[in-house]
Amino acid sequence: MSENPTIKVPAEIKEYGYDALYPSPLPVDQAKQEGAPYVCKSAAPNHPLQITDILSDAKAKGYWVEEFSVNTDYFNFHVFDYIRNNGFVQFDEQLGIPTNKYGWSEIRQTYPVTIGLIAINQISKYNHTSDSKCYERYQRIVAWLLENQNQDSGAWEVPFSYDFFPGRTGGALSKNWASALAQGLCISALCRAPEEMRSAEIEAAVRKALFPFQKPVSAGGVVTQFLGEYPFYEEYPTLRPSLVLNGFMYALLGLHDAWERYECDDALQLFDRGIETLARSLPFYDLGDRSAYDLTHLQSGNEHLPPNPARLGYHDVHVRVLSAFEALRPGTFEACLVRWTLYRYGVFCANN
Repeated sequence: MSENPTIKVPAEIKEYGYDALYPSPLPVDQAKQEGAPYVCKSAAPNHPLQITDILSDAKAKGYWVEEFSVNTDYFNFHVFDYIRNNGFVQFDEQLGIPTNKYGWSEIRQTYPVTIGLIAINQISKYNHTSDSKCYERYQRIVAWLLENQNQDSGAWEVPFSYDFFPGRTGGALSKNWASALAQGLCISALCRAPEEMRSAEIEAAVRKALFPFQKPVSAGGVVTQFLGEYPFYEEYPTLRPSLVLNGFMYALLGLHDAWERYECDDALQLFDRGIETLARSLPFYDLGDRSAYDLTHLQSGNEHLPPNPARLGYHDVHVRVLSAFEALRPGTFEACLVRWTLYRYGVFCANN
């Protein structure tokens, strides 16, 4: 394989600059030399750690990753017990997949987002523990993914109707909708198959899973437009764009995995376009003390509504996945990554 082209930063992204809309923290080395480590000077008495200490602690606790590759750990998924008997996610031994129990339904639901996530979780656990039960579950999920992908659309369809953020997004999604988050996680799950499991059938499924990223929401795909120009891959393909950040980010990781595992040019092009969108959209998610979960408040008809702040767990996801993109595209996301990491430690935006 030739040198990884994804580490090259297109000039238009680099020149756009996070600082164009928001002041960013000083670069780490400069801050250390100048003794000016804080985003907000008034926060200093309450936050004695220097910026370098904060970033070191974030890395030590796993908020940051140093690299991201289809051949390395998928973050720290191996440490979680996602399918413990908690009443919400359970592994259905008959179906061979995890299922979800929602309060609005009497029956358990098959949700491709959970299915892809648990597949990654189980193969990650197996890689660390050699637990044959985890390997067996992963094999069964892979078999389900191959059997249940829509062969025309390439989607692992969500088989139930869902109304994301009622009142903001234009109505409920009809059953059998495609989700960029589901596509990304399921692609990553298949691409992480151990060598003895890899097959032409898995590769074909991965390539077919790119189809929804090539169609607009109006045509059953997952693509909407940010600022009317830049492609955004929707977790929820709602009538009014919802622009959920974590779903978009995980979808991008799936595209990168597809390119890295199978040298799929279409996946690389989709990834590159999405990375440009991400670089341009991040300032709109910055709330000064945390990140926003989505951009529903910016859509037509929602002008009177406040942002939807990400809860702490989702902000951590934003930081962790953003660190992966910074590893893939050095220098592109550093300012935002540092800023959002500081939010995690209670150091907020400077104000006037």
